[in-house]
Parts: sequence; C-alpha cells; structure tokens
Amino acid sequence: MTRTKPLLLAAAIAVALGSSPAHAQEVVLKLHHFLPPQATIQALVFNPWCEKIGKESGGRIKCQIYPAMQLGGTPPQLFDQARDGVADIVWTVPTYQAGRFLKSEVFELPFMARNAETGSPALYEYVQKNSMDEFKGVKILAMHLHDGSLLHFSGKPVKTLEDLKGLKVRGPTRIGAQFLTALGATPVQMPLPQVPESVSKGVIDGAMVPWEGVPPIKLQEIAKFHTDTAAGAPRMSNTIFVIAMNEAKYNSLPPDLKQVIDANSGLEWSKQIGKVFDGTTAPAKKLAADAGGVFDTLSPAEYDRWVKATDGVNGAWVKDISAKGANGDALLNDARSLIRIARSLGVRLGTFLDEQESVGPVITRVGSHQTVVRFSSRDQPARSDLDFSSLAANKAGRHMEPFLIDIHPLSAQSARASSHEGEEFVYVLSGEVEVVHGKDLYRLKAGDSIYYDSIVPHHVHSAGGLEARVIAVVYAP
Repeated sequence: MTRTKPLLLAAAIAVALGSSPAHAQEVVLKLHHFLPPQATIQALVFNPWCEKIGKESGGRIKCQIYPAMQLGGTPPQLFDQARDGVADIVWTVPTYQAGRFLKSEVFELPFMARNAETGSPALYEYVQKNSMDEFKGVKILAMHLHDGSLLHFSGKPVKTLEDLKGLKVRGPTRIGAQFLTALGATPVQMPLPQVPESVSKGVIDGAMVPWEGVPPIKLQEIAKFHTDTAAGAPRMSNTIFVIAMNEAKYNSLPPDLKQVIDANSGLEWSKQIGKVFDGTTAPAKKLAADAGGVFDTLSPAEYDRWVKATDGVNGAWVKDISAKGANGDALLNDARSLIRIARSLGVRLGTFLDEQESVGPVITRVGSHQTVVRFSSRDQPARSDLDFSSLAANKAGRHMEPFLIDIHPLSAQSARASSHEGEEFVYVLSGEVEVVHGKDLYRLKAGDSIYYDSIVPHHVHSAGGLEARVIAVVYAP
C-alpha cells in the first residue's frame, strides 16, 4: 500500500541512526479461533493478513495462529479471551453468548442481507454507531457476515413449512433458534464444530449452516438435502462475526505498529472478508453436488410464506431491545437502511442516519441538510469528488434514498463505472455533468434530468472541469 511507504522509510532511517529498543520492538500476536486451519477464516483471511502486516511492519509484527480452540476454552468464551488477554486477537461469533450482544444481533434477523460483501461493511458501520458499548475491552478490527444461512438435512428434502414441522434443526444463535421455532422446527442451539457428530448420531435432523461452513466440517458427506432461497434473494438468516483485539495489547504497540494495524483493519477489511466468504459458496456447492447432494430452492410463494411466518422474530427482537432502553424500531431501520445503502452506493457508508426516525412525512429545510459521506465505490478506495447529503435521513422504512450531491471536478482517467441492482434518477441543479451509462455518454445541463437502470455500469461526474450540484434518488430493491 502506498500509504505505508513513509512508515517503512521512517523505520529504515531510524535503524540507520540507531533506534532505541522500544522503537525496534517486535510483537507476536496470538490469534485464536474455533475452526480447523483449512477453514476460510485462516486460509483466506488470517494467513494473507498476517503476511501483509508482517511486510508492512518490516517484519516486526508476527502472528501465531491457534485454530480449533488450541488455547483452550469453548467458542462462546473467545470474546472474553480477547478482552482478558488470553489471546491477543480472536475471531468468533459474539452472539454464541445469548442475550449479551442484543443490539448487534439485529443483523441475524430473518431475511436481512443478500450477501456478505455489502452486509459486512453495513454491520461494521452499524456497530460503530449503535453498539460499541457491547464490545468494551477490545478493539474491533473487523466485523462481517458469512455468505448466508441455508438448511441441510440428512434424511429427507424440505421444500415447504409442512416438511420442516417438528424436525430437530441446529440453530447457531439465539435469533437462529427463534427463526427455526417460527417455521415450526425444533431448534437445537450449538456451535458449528458440534454439528457433524450431532447429525451422524441423529441428535438433530439437520442444521442451519452457510455454504462456507460446510467443507470444514464435511457436512456435505452426511447431509444430502439442501434448502435455500433463490439466487439474489435475501438470505434466510445470518450470523455476525467479530475479529477483536485485546485493547491493552493494541495500546501497548508503538505508534508506527498501531498505524500498520489501523491501515489493515476497519470498514474496508470487513468488506474484503465479506467478499471472501461470498466466494466460498460455489466451491462448497460443487462439493455437495459431487457427493450426490439434492438442491431445493424455495418457490416465490413458499418464500413469502417463510417471510410471513418469521416476521414475529423481528417483533420479538424489537420488544427485547426496547425493554433494555433502546429504540428497537429505529435500530432495525438503521440496519436495513445501511444494508440497502451499501448495496446501492458501495461500501464507504459513513453514518448519515438520524437518531430519531419518523413514520410520517419528513421535511428537510433549506440549509438544514449536512454533508454526511464521501462516496467510495466497490471498485476504488475513495471517490472524493462526490459529497453526499441525505434528504431523508430520518424517514423510517424508506425504499428510496434521495441525496443532494456536490460533484467536484474529476479527471477522465479517474472515472470508473459501478453497478448495482435498482434504478437511479438524477436532476441537475447547477453546473454540467456527464453520465456514462453502458457504452453511451450523456451530457446534462442545469434543469436536465436522467432516469436509468443502475444494473448497467454507470458513472456520473462533472463536465468542463467545473463544480456541479445534483439531486439524485437511488432505489435498491
């Protein structure tokens, strides 16, 4: 990364001049998680991350990875191991501890996120805004979702609610268990490593597990029937994950090594991890197919039945969180809005949701809007040419995102198209803009407007090297 070059140069100069032992400090970070070493989190996340921070620190940061609970304890104890210093960094499911991370578990509610790449940065932003009090004693390096839960069964296919009724099914967390109960199944809550033996011995009939979790426990060898939502539809459920570092360990690092950790953690890393987990779906499905697996997709009518059947899970969560003094409805709307915005605008979300949301009309007075985010697309780390101001930040349950956007001059070489599901409407208030839509280029002046399908690669930038201002309305289904 270019931003680390000054850091490495400074380190080299310090060595040449005779640095102090403190400045040349070497650090070994103990990473602890609950899956085997071939699992995605170690093979595709921790191993390259450790290599990267090792290089960027000039070899002064090293990792010792302890998979499969090698430092002792159980998966639900991992968060406290990071907080208490048993491990320096852990990867875990915080909601294995039922009732402790109530505000954060909103992302586990039924049919929330469609994928991990956009759901993960939305989760990270949501926690930064709403639930940091649930993570005291640790520094959050990343938060992410997996590729989405589906149901796997050993004895028979499940295509309808009637097929599912009475079956004993593993649920990963408290919300997962409530989801299964609402569908008529009997939930059995347990961590992922316990699933294979439980299925083999008939303790459970099936399990709610993402495709990413199937190969590490070889679930495809004992569960032949797989029930999922249609491609592109919201996932049945999800699980939140945190990569947490002991706060005291982080604070003990010299400033230059803190910069290395900071440069390789946070929102962008959360997004990258989500993308990695999304990429595990196809290989895992191939393994299941090679093992003779049978795949069933919920029909549109059946999908609607499952959504309706589990709606009470959302209401129960709102009631639980409101009983703790929080505004459950507002938090649920926050989470949904962040997911929708992440899908439509990329992943540099910022926080532009008000603390109070209204179910009635929302008025934004002249001069009362605030610049809330500088857009960063999926394809580039930052688009500093666009300043977004939300015009409906506190509208509850909205399906459109209206923005006032100030567009600063951008070189043609820097323009990169992006795409997302949905539609966009742009009205030019001042200046001139160019809109690239597929292979076509449109130039708009003040008073002109354009409406287009945003699934087609597109880009909006100022024309003539001058500032421009537009109203944009984004719809993401």
